[in-house]
Amino acid sequence: MMDASPEAGWPKAPGFNPTAYRASKAAFNMMAREWHRTSLNDGVKCYILAMSGYATEFGGGKAEDKAARGMPGPEVAGEWVRGFVDGEHAGESGKFMALDGEHGW
Repeated sequence: MMDASPEAGWPKAPGFNPTAYRASKAAFNMMAREWHRTSLNDGVKCYILAMSGYATEFGGGKAEDKAARGMPGPEVAGEWVRGFVDGEHAGESGKFMALDGEHGW
């Protein structure tokens, strides 16, 4: 689990360390906020869209297995993204958005 603390002692066991991943996501979020702020008066919108959590093979695993766990298919993601392109989510510019709402960092 990403939020579980490792066992005491050094060196730590090799494996996935979410620190760099989380730092990069936080930096990406700030970059979008800055692009939003910088281009606001030019009418430019900037979105970061979380595209994980769909029944595809992107990121590993089988699409069928993900669908069986209730993840929506790529057609749902496509319609959601279309809404941003068509301007349906203009108020979300500068935010890190997922299908279920804004990602808080």
